[in-house]
Amino acid sequence: SGVLRKFKQLNAECNRLTESKLRRASFVISKLKNNPELKKTYDEHLKSSGPAETKFLSEKV
Repeated sequence: SGVLRKFKQLNAECNRLTESKLRRASFVISKLKNNPELKKTYDEHLKSSGPAETKFLSEKV
């Protein structure tokens, strides 16, 4: 019973974090779509950064 309760709490927390990341990604994507200058800057940053660097959004997004 306690294990199930903890699992449900952990699942709820993971869902909350996932929703938060999705909202942030959606916000960034909408900003990039609505502002060509920002998109150009972001694209240049992607091209100049190395593959080992952690990125918020990949080129796939």
